[in-house]
Amino acid sequence: MNHEQKEYHYFLCMMYGFYIIYSILVPLYLLNSMDRSVFYGHHWSKVVSSTLLVFNDIISYNIKDGPWNYKYLCLFTSYHIVNLLINFYFLRIEDKAWGRHPYSDKVDVIARIDSLIYLITGVLVYAFPDKVLLDLEEKHESYTTLCRSCAALILSLSFESYCLSEFLFLGDKKNFMFARVLGSLAKAFVIVHASLYWKIFSLNSFLLLFASNVVYNLVVVYGYLVTPNHPKEKLKNDE
Repeated sequence: MNHEQKEYHYFLCMMYGFYIIYSILVPLYLLNSMDRSVFYGHHWSKVVSSTLLVFNDIISYNIKDGPWNYKYLCLFTSYHIVNLLINFYFLRIEDKAWGRHPYSDKVDVIARIDSLIYLITGVLVYAFPDKVLLDLEEKHESYTTLCRSCAALILSLSFESYCLSEFLFLGDKKNFMFARVLGSLAKAFVIVHASLYWKIFSLNSFLLLFASNVVYNLVVVYGYLVTPNHPKEKLKNDE
């Protein structure tokens, strides 16, 4: 690995770490909720991400000269399977989502858009990881492995957003969107850091990544701003 490849590898590791932290922001901001069913979507998202990460481990192990050896396969696959079983357990004992009619609030529409964005992005990155490695000429399987790992977490975020319309309380929906705003701002920092400190992106690639993140941030900020803390505020806004 040359210097440029190492820095790109650091960036991908940083992105993977960012998405791990990002994936727990929503449950952290919903810990004090009176509606315990708000975690239903989160547990499903962890089931999906753990399953995709197991597949990623197997794919990486079976590739000739891939980054995974047998010990890594056993270690990471065992961890993901345990995580999968834990979340299946909580799906059985936690309150199920109420299944309220979608699009009853403006934020529900924003959440469906958010879900669609993560779904499309996650599918594309997981299916074509080598296509999203901007400005990297010599690509190694370790890069595509990290890309698929990030994609698994991105897809899981889609499930969280899809279940937002079933939240009982507007305050929970507002906290959900606030967590998304924080995550988007943190991602902007990662992109800027990679471009200015490691200098791994061309100007066009940086503008593409940064502009797409700004557009997404505007969407979730709007979802946060139009969501009142309780129904009385909603009635006042409607009047």
